[in-house]
Amino acid sequence: MEQQVEELRRTVRRLESDLDGENYLSRLRNAEANLEEKITQYTRELELEHAHGRTRLDVRKLTVISETPRGSIPLEDMGSGDTWVGCHVATHMALHSWFRERSRPVPSFVIFDQPSKAHYPPETDNTEAVQDDDRRSVLRLFRFLFERSAMSAPFQTIVLDHADEKEAWFQDSVTERWRDGLKLVPSHWPDR
Repeated sequence: MEQQVEELRRTVRRLESDLDGENYLSRLRNAEANLEEKITQYTRELELEHAHGRTRLDVRKLTVISETPRGSIPLEDMGSGDTWVGCHVATHMALHSWFRERSRPVPSFVIFDQPSKAHYPPETDNTEAVQDDDRRSVLRLFRFLFERSAMSAPFQTIVLDHADEKEAWFQDSVTERWRDGLKLVPSHWPDR
């Protein structure tokens, strides 16, 4: 019993050492640098506002920040809904990529609800009337999600959205259309 107690004490000391001091701070800085590299790459692919600088996740404030020659710009001070959605998507996909590369015990899926909302008004399903720039941004976002979903399998990206683009890769990715009475949560479920 004394031997087990001593072994447990050594384990506790080792764990405390791993979580304390320079070792912890060094690993945190490394993780932040790796995430910043991915997030920056992703914001550039998405052609977001301030993508010419570096974009990072501030883990202390839990916000995304763009580092520009004029200074740091937190997400809440960035202009468009496209940038807000894009920064969230880029950060989530960077985190999932980082977790997957390190075999971390994080669920291997992500769900995005209406990422096109910044471009397509929710009161209509008519995406034909949307301006070309908005449509290009939406296609770029969906293409990005499509390509990033191929990260080390198994990984699943679930997108709930009213956008219904005509491109073959988009149509091949659609598994269900909830229209004309067909719903994500069927009407009879609350009665069960």
